[in-house]
Amino acid sequence: GWLAGWRAAEAGVAALAGQAAAAEAGIVAAALDALPPGGLLFVANSMAVRDLDDFSGTAAKPVTVLGNRGVSGIDGTLASFFGALAGGGFPAGIALVGDLALLHDLGGLAAGQGIAVPAGIALLDNGGGAIFDYLPQTVLPEFRDGWLTPQRADFAAAAAVWGHRYHPVAAADPAPGFAAALAAPGVTLLHLALDRAASTATHRALWAACCKESWL
Repeated sequence: GWLAGWRAAEAGVAALAGQAAAAEAGIVAAALDALPPGGLLFVANSMAVRDLDDFSGTAAKPVTVLGNRGVSGIDGTLASFFGALAGGGFPAGIALVGDLALLHDLGGLAAGQGIAVPAGIALLDNGGGAIFDYLPQTVLPEFRDGWLTPQRADFAAAAAVWGHRYHPVAAADPAPGFAAALAAPGVTLLHLALDRAASTATHRALWAACCKESWL
């Protein structure tokens, strides 16, 4: 009975998520679709892992999903992704990474120079620590500087330092970007700009709709 209820809840949430039209839902789906069987999906902390939890769904294709919980939550994300690709025997890999997680391990891009398989880094750029938009401190005058901490950075230049490819990708249509990133060996940084306010509103609406259902 418990298993039947769980499956019903999974199906119900998936249907509601499909109606929510969250940009992150399409990005997660496109990443999973682009990976070959046996591929690696590496997910950063904060919103990235929550979006995977919310929108990944289920499929028969076997993939490995890994994450890394650093001392500050986002330590070593890129280095761990490249380390897993270098030693895990994966045919290709995609990392879902927020802008602060990427900047926090910017030097980790150096480890991608020796990667011999296709490796795509999906940069979910929502302009700072968007996860804090869901917490009470949003009303504080120091919220932007103390929690959100948006950074001005040239991600194309960062990729170029280590010889990686860089492509801006429309968040509403990410599939072509993922296909291009996995078409050739080496690292491609896919820059997906997200509207943080719209994303927060969509997530809140989805969670509220789920909480109204009888299966929760």
